[in-house]
Amino acid sequence: MSFWEVAPYWTYDGHSYMPDMILASKQTMDKLSAEDQQIIFDCAKEAEVWHRDAWEESEAKNAEIALEKGCTLTTLTDDELKAFQDAVAPMYETFLNDEQKAIVERVQALG
Repeated sequence: MSFWEVAPYWTYDGHSYMPDMILASKQTMDKLSAEDQQIIFDCAKEAEVWHRDAWEESEAKNAEIALEKGCTLTTLTDDELKAFQDAVAPMYETFLNDEQKAIVERVQALG
């Protein structure tokens, strides 16, 4: 997306990971046999691994391009990431409504 043109300094903090979801309604799944449901679950797990690998490959390619374009790339240590997360935590209270806060809390509980 040519970010290097406007952002010569990049910090990898994990904020932009784009998870894809595979969804089906309970009503639809209940129409399927147990065997077909298992096939769907197995394929979803396979797709999860593929997606994660493809994302990491894309990130590495984009980092290489950014470096070639003269960008400075910084990867945060675990301690630096924790400090960043602690520093921005008050933003949840400022910018999120109760429904959004509940979603964030559910996601954070997943680890």
